[in-house]
Amino acid sequence: MQDLKRIKTSTTATAAELREFLRALRGKTPTEMLGIVASSSLFRSLIVATIGTAALIAVFTIIPFAWGKIFHNPDEAPALPVAEAKSETPENKPANPEPSIDTPKAPDRTIDALGVGESKNAPPRSNPLEGASDDLLDGLE
Repeated sequence: MQDLKRIKTSTTATAAELREFLRALRGKTPTEMLGIVASSSLFRSLIVATIGTAALIAVFTIIPFAWGKIFHNPDEAPALPVAEAKSETPENKPANPEPSIDTPKAPDRTIDALGVGESKNAPPRSNPLEGASDDLLDGLE
């Protein structure tokens, strides 16, 4: 409950500060406005938030990069690009090649039970969804 009161007072204070800032800008010359903007805590807060965000982005980009450089495993060979991959000739072909993709074959009775490839014809002038009594909102009032 105290948090809600604190949020309400903070929001009110922020709105009052913004109103005061806008009142100070009315009727001023551009050079005077720049002086007001520079002395405003709202502008200072914007600059601090921008610098903080940029610093966080830099830190969370540099740390993973450095981590990868420090703990790099030299035993792992990098993947070759497709253009540099060796072509399989009869002399470099392995004796027992492994299948590239293992896809289980479905028996024909499973396909028949699921009705794959079957089609059903509906009467052309009737709408199967029309007149359905499954109204989800029925009884909600």
